[in-house]
Amino acid sequence: MEAGFSPDIVVTDGYNAYEQGLRVLDRRTEHVRAHFEVKLVHYDEEVIIISSNRIERYHSEIVLKVRCMRGIKNLWRGNGFF
Repeated sequence: MEAGFSPDIVVTDGYNAYEQGLRVLDRRTEHVRAHFEVKLVHYDEEVIIISSNRIERYHSEIVLKVRCMRGIKNLWRGNGFF
């Protein structure tokens, strides 16, 4: 792994392919599926609130620009777009 450590908790949506990727991580890594919902998880003798809403919101903002960029074929047009 490039980060050099395994995270304690990984939050994903309900996509099943994430299971294969998480098998690479340490067995102590907890997988929480929280697609547009809030989950309560016990961590270090505390209860923390976990949600994937922040990353889902970020994706919805950039997905439109990514679609537009498919048509940008050169640097000059790309610079003009941004």
